Amino acid sequence: MKKGVIEKNIINGPYDDVNHYVKIHFSLLKEDFEEPLRASVMFYKKQKALMSETLKNIDIKVYKGVTVSFNKSKKKSFYYVNFLNPFQFSGVDWNTSKNFMHGSLVLLSNDNFNKLYLAIVEDRYALEKGKSWIRVNFLIESPPCSKRNIFVMLECKNFFEPYYQVLTALLNLSVKNFPMYKYIISSETSKKLPAYVNRETVYKICGHNIQICNPNDWPVAEKLRLNDSQLQAIQTALTSEFSLIQGPPGTGKTYTCLMIIDILLNNINFCKMPHPNPILIVCFKNHALDQILGSLLKKNVKVLRIVPGIKPLLKAINERWHSLERLQKEINKYNSLMSHLDERSGIVSFAVLSKGLTNLSQNQQTWLRNNFINWLFCDISSQTDINKVIELCSQTREDIKAGKLSVVQNPPVSKNGSTFEILQICDTFENDSVMKQLSYSSIFILSLNDLEITMNVLRESIYFKCRNKLNVDFISDVENELKLFNDCRIVYLTLKERINTRASNVLLIKNNKLDDLNSLNVIQRWRLYQYWVKELRRYYQRRANSFQREYEDDKVMFDELGNVKKAIKIERFGAQVIGATTTSAARCQHLLTLLKPKIGNLEKAAELLEAHAVVSLSKHCQHVILIGDHQQLRPSTASYRLETDFNLGVSLFERMIKNGLHAPMLTVQHRMRPEISALITPSIYSKLDNHATVCNLPDVMGIVKNVYFIDHNNFENEMDVSKMNIHECDLLLNLCKYLLQQGYDASEITILATYLAQKTYMLSARERLGLPTEITITSVDNFQGEENRIILLSLVRCNEDNKVGFLSVENRICVALSRAKEGLYVAGNMPSLIANSKVWAQINQKETIDPVDECTKELQKLALLDYTEGDSTGGESENFDLPKCNEPCGIKLKCGHTCKKKCHVNEDPLHDNYVCHEICGLKNITCPLKHKCKKECYQQCGECVHPCKKLLSCGHSVKRECHISVKDIEQNYKCLEICNKKLRCGHCCIDLCSEPCGLCKEMVIMNGCGHKILVKCGAPLSACNHSCDKLLQCGHKCKGKCSNQCDNGIYLFSCYCKELCKATLGCGHRCTGTCGESHLCKQKCRFKCRHGKCMARCSDPCMAKCGVKCARKCSHFRCKRKCWEQCDTKCLKDCPLLLPCGHPCQGYCGYKCPPVCTQCDK
Repeated sequence: MKKGVIEKNIINGPYDDVNHYVKIHFSLLKEDFEEPLRASVMFYKKQKALMSETLKNIDIKVYKGVTVSFNKSKKKSFYYVNFLNPFQFSGVDWNTSKNFMHGSLVLLSNDNFNKLYLAIVEDRYALEKGKSWIRVNFLIESPPCSKRNIFVMLECKNFFEPYYQVLTALLNLSVKNFPMYKYIISSETSKKLPAYVNRETVYKICGHNIQICNPNDWPVAEKLRLNDSQLQAIQTALTSEFSLIQGPPGTGKTYTCLMIIDILLNNINFCKMPHPNPILIVCFKNHALDQILGSLLKKNVKVLRIVPGIKPLLKAINERWHSLERLQKEINKYNSLMSHLDERSGIVSFAVLSKGLTNLSQNQQTWLRNNFINWLFCDISSQTDINKVIELCSQTREDIKAGKLSVVQNPPVSKNGSTFEILQICDTFENDSVMKQLSYSSIFILSLNDLEITMNVLRESIYFKCRNKLNVDFISDVENELKLFNDCRIVYLTLKERINTRASNVLLIKNNKLDDLNSLNVIQRWRLYQYWVKELRRYYQRRANSFQREYEDDKVMFDELGNVKKAIKIERFGAQVIGATTTSAARCQHLLTLLKPKIGNLEKAAELLEAHAVVSLSKHCQHVILIGDHQQLRPSTASYRLETDFNLGVSLFERMIKNGLHAPMLTVQHRMRPEISALITPSIYSKLDNHATVCNLPDVMGIVKNVYFIDHNNFENEMDVSKMNIHECDLLLNLCKYLLQQGYDASEITILATYLAQKTYMLSARERLGLPTEITITSVDNFQGEENRIILLSLVRCNEDNKVGFLSVENRICVALSRAKEGLYVAGNMPSLIANSKVWAQINQKETIDPVDECTKELQKLALLDYTEGDSTGGESENFDLPKCNEPCGIKLKCGHTCKKKCHVNEDPLHDNYVCHEICGLKNITCPLKHKCKKECYQQCGECVHPCKKLLSCGHSVKRECHISVKDIEQNYKCLEICNKKLRCGHCCIDLCSEPCGLCKEMVIMNGCGHKILVKCGAPLSACNHSCDKLLQCGHKCKGKCSNQCDNGIYLFSCYCKELCKATLGCGHRCTGTCGESHLCKQKCRFKCRHGKCMARCSDPCMAKCGVKCARKCSHFRCKRKCWEQCDTKCLKDCPLLLPCGHPCQGYCGYKCPPVCTQCDK
């Protein structure tokens, strides 16, 4: 860390070349980080014996007693810094702490920093979880890893990550990839069109087609929802390759920026493609970037926010997700177990109970583990086999789980059967008509639900065996099952009676012996059991709470990391806008090069160090727009010497203005009332007009004027490197308290301090005075870009030498005086300010500022009205008596109503003792329907008594008080509405809803046959005596009764038809029988040969067979078979016959002659 040679930043004129530019800014930025660190290390080396608390005002934090360890995995190696005293972090709030952030620089040494080891912090996750180590990555050389080597570690307060990323990005710049060379290096100020724009380019803006390079083609500002200065700024931005826009406080810089982006997105082709060249937006702070990107997201613009370290974060997202899933399962498990315990529906097994036992010895627990159930049911007869009951219930439960067994409702019992007496025994147990769901909880060894199901299974089995008498020994089987049924019933009734016994620890701790358990009576045993269950539930609750806390912590982390994952998804759909801080843009410089953003927009550019601005742009940029205000805060540097002597505090925005580049200024402010804006016009800004809306802002309540300078002569207090003024602190805090009494909300008041020590003291004093934490107390520098209704400003400086430090700097004066919208109250010493600054001299001449004005004196007294701290460095406070006021108070109370008493500013000004008798009117938080409470406001809302309709389980509704549950209503109420439930037949039940649905009473046409016989739908069917007359399959009409099943019934045959058949049978004869009879031919058989005829009936097979030799023969061949047998061979000689035409037949002798001659075709 040796001091290098550095050159001044060139703010007027060009640089020699890119190397010259990089050399200057690299050395300045590097020295800006190293200079305070170097001074702090040298100070520590000289003061080695100093305690850590004496080092709190230097730029390092000291941690003594650390070791370094090394861990190597398959993918990566890690170094860990272990703290020997982890209790030093016990009070750290890691949600807000900046210690050991990712990217922080730490220095380790074990020889008083003669030799240094530099490391970058990778993560502090272990410290956040209460462990004693952080993970680091050593830059150059790693130290020896041993528990014997104990180091001192210094952490730099200046965050190293931005410096490291920007310095690395600077080294990557060259002539080939340097953005906007002719403006940044050569300092050219001539106006040139962007590369993608020509003189004829037309944009569509707010419905108007405008040739943007023609000033005369632009409509008036009002048609584009702009003022004249905003219109001029947008014209310049759209038509200049490198443009600046200056925006004083409240003039709408962000609105103008969003308008420009909207115009570009809607008109430029490369912004509208599926995978566009995105517009790049860069800010120094995350807060400013989030405001712009949030507004774009509301307009459905696809936005990608670049975040450094995407891969590690995605891994972290995955780890957090699995952790959340695991924790949620554990929480659900313990909540489910507690729910089962609260139902009191069974006996918890002793193996589960033992987790929460605290009043039993080891011997007692061992004995109970084997005898728990028998010990608890000690009064049940020995004939009742309770272990068999438990075994049977367990087996039933397992069979139902496996789907081997199903449970039905009680089967009907016929009173005429011989087994009625046996089944009647089972009916002495009252079963519910609807079976409860099977309990799968593993915590119960025996439950009421399991016993009910088991008894139903036994009853069904007994019924089945009695009806079917499966074997000769069925009576013996039934008797065994009846005994089991009776045992189950006894256990069930006993358990149901004692399951709700009051819990009590009946064991004496002093005489806690094994005999004590057996000496307890039945009631005492059940009370002790319920006490153990209660202890078990507390154990489950503790476990659930522990997992819940861990889940909430991981959920916060997961939500933060989830934003990165969403951004990556947006990139895949084609981001139109890329947003990044300067650090992220520098780190992801290679990614920006690949994405090729052609348009770069640097918001709040006057706050960016020039090196930060330049590395945020890529070589593909064709259009750069810088929006900011160099007359407000400059870039923040760690070294005041470099800021002032080497021009490091001059931004690129300010440098280009100094070199003559035109920067149109927004001149209409929409924030401050005219009295406030007059403080900075023309003392800082030559012109700043007030919009009409700020002229009608309400006056500050309870104070005559809206702008005051409270002058005082109370000296400041020296606090090492910072300063504070106790008088101003107490003055402004009590003024804040008074404003709260006037009805202002705490979030509407902001207290600004110009020094860090003043801010710290005010934060502690705010708690001492009991002021709400919602009141923002911060430094002026941190409130840049913010605003509030009322600002209380503490200038701090007041001393004998009239020194005011940076209060004479115009930029800080501008920011400090331009944050208020409605009221600004400044405490300070005006003579000191006037002596050191011309700006303060001009401000003092304003009509709104009169330090000796009577109202100012009264305000100072009023602010000190409740001051109870006695004296301060500036003197004692005066007593101030307010005149009595007879006006109604009218202050808005916390409940939302207004105070009805007369003004009581001297008595109970905060309304701590006021009792509000107005009707509450708030939504009752205990009411799920959020009805408004009708009690008086001071009373507890309690249970909601608003009458409302309650939907019963039957589907009907009844009016009852809101807090009464449906379950409670149905216990004592019988629904008198008509049931209207659909029966199986499809009709609606017309009985009362509270009564069981009986038989259907609707009158219907019986059987749907079409004959008008009306009967009740649920009554047994009557026989229809009408003729059927339906067509049968045979085609004849049915002659039977309609009640006989024919065409529409189960049977569909023609055998019932008595008509004559007359059908032609297969043999050729006509059927002579009826249609319903069998169709057998009764005529004589037609079969005959030359030797005789068949004498049998046609339907019978021919029994007589002709035994004469077959008469078939020709001149070549004779058949040798009998007449009734089929000839198996035919003559294949030429046919000797002549055809009718006279030609010889060309066929075979054994076959018929062909009908056509092959010779003459006749």
